[in-house]
Amino acid sequence: MEKNIIRQFDPKTPITTNLMGSQKDLDYFKWAKELDIVSWDNYPSLDTPASYTAMQHDLMYGLKEQPFLLMEQTPNQQNWQTYNALKRPGEMRMLSYQALAHGANSVLFFQLKQSRNGAEKFHSAIMPYTGSTDNRIFREIAQLGNEVASLPTQLLQTKITAKIAIIFDWSSYWGLENCIGPTVKLDYVQNFYHYYDALYQLGIPVTIISIDADFSQYDYVIASNLYVIETAFSEQIKAYVQQGGHFITNFLSAVSDTADNFIIGGRPGYLQDLLGITIDESDALPPDKQVILTTTDHQILNAHTICDLIQPTTALTLAQYSGAIFYHGNAAITQNNFGYGFAYYIGTELSSTDIMTFLQQIGLSTANYNPDVEIMTRSDSTVDYHFVINTTDRSQTINNPYADQIDILSQQIIPRTYELPPFEVLIFRTSH
Repeated sequence: MEKNIIRQFDPKTPITTNLMGSQKDLDYFKWAKELDIVSWDNYPSLDTPASYTAMQHDLMYGLKEQPFLLMEQTPNQQNWQTYNALKRPGEMRMLSYQALAHGANSVLFFQLKQSRNGAEKFHSAIMPYTGSTDNRIFREIAQLGNEVASLPTQLLQTKITAKIAIIFDWSSYWGLENCIGPTVKLDYVQNFYHYYDALYQLGIPVTIISIDADFSQYDYVIASNLYVIETAFSEQIKAYVQQGGHFITNFLSAVSDTADNFIIGGRPGYLQDLLGITIDESDALPPDKQVILTTTDHQILNAHTICDLIQPTTALTLAQYSGAIFYHGNAAITQNNFGYGFAYYIGTELSSTDIMTFLQQIGLSTANYNPDVEIMTRSDSTVDYHFVINTTDRSQTINNPYADQIDILSQQIIPRTYELPPFEVLIFRTSH
């Protein structure tokens, strides 16, 4: 309604609104269709992992699969979190470049000048309420502004490509967290993050997509806790796998239809033939309990929250429950050959580390990747821009994949072995 009113007087200025990452209340894939460009507010906490912030950026990029605007970030500390810690020297700069690396086409701040009163008077600003510019934060932002102004304008036209996609689905988010049972410990975003973080730790870039995206451009499609499912999606994902794709899903997926009615025929709903399994029962574990999984290649994993008792029909068992439980030996992780591709089902909640083990078991890994040094690439038809970001407050020795190339920011040639200072950023440009 607001957009239509504005368009009566201004037919061309791009329209946006401040989105808030993976917040629960609004389906941002629906909002994105009404926006000319996506923008969002990034406010990580003191203890927010770099991978979680990266995930939020990737979700905002994935809403339209186009560059977005970083509409807000704080120059230093917030005022409204539990512990409003100062940003360490270089941290604000690092977070700004991390946003650019994941598809932002702007670096904006809230706020320019600090309030003297009101609810946000303790919220930091580019200038404090005294108006002084003789301080650390102003100097850091001035440096960042000069650097961003010197970046090639071609960067604005680049995009991010990845061969692995993770589906984020607000209907499943709502359905999973609003159901009464089987456990109060259901957290859609946290379970989604486990899969994202596992790929991040392996150095594998990800695109976050909607349930109705085109899957054909991806080698792997992951759907964590896809609680709500439609027949249209089931047919689309089956066609994708049949043509050679790889699909991974997990517990409490394909449970209900869009009216939140259990799907007749039992779990996993419309995906039984694709996954080659049925599920008889699901055990709910208290927070202090876990169950051991043993994989076919003798790895030990830990099951949390839910344990689906999987009955394979055509699927192979990749891991089974072990230990002093009555379902010892029951299948926990399966793989089903479907056409030219494979479909995997993980019947329990796994940590990021254990998901990494599973992904490596099925052939996904990157050699010698340091997860504290994030590497992201933005590309157009001729050029790649590679961001190499130390996301920590510690120096990191890196094996530079772009050895003897010029760093755009420092204009220095960076060797193969390089000591990357805390929160430091390098940007390399290569042709392809």
